[in-house]
Amino acid sequence: MQPPRSSSIMAVAIINFYANDYAKVYRSCGTCEKCAREVYIEGVTARNGGEVAGITKANGDKATLVNVCTDAKTPCQNYSGPGVKDGPC
Repeated sequence: MQPPRSSSIMAVAIINFYANDYAKVYRSCGTCEKCAREVYIEGVTARNGGEVAGITKANGDKATLVNVCTDAKTPCQNYSGPGVKDGPC
């Protein structure tokens, strides 16, 4: 299953969600036209997976994580292009 991914100007809210053995809970589009996307993640438990959120700051993307319980090394990861990690959010 692919994570929710936003590819246009929009906001996404993920609330009270549980993920186990996952790649990402959310990832904004890294190859779409430059338009800001926002994700609000609250009350999420994420175990045995990758980052909770992946955004592209260069496009103006923003992620807000509230009351997130995870064992992810980097809960929110910034990308500078497809698959190119550029530090935590």
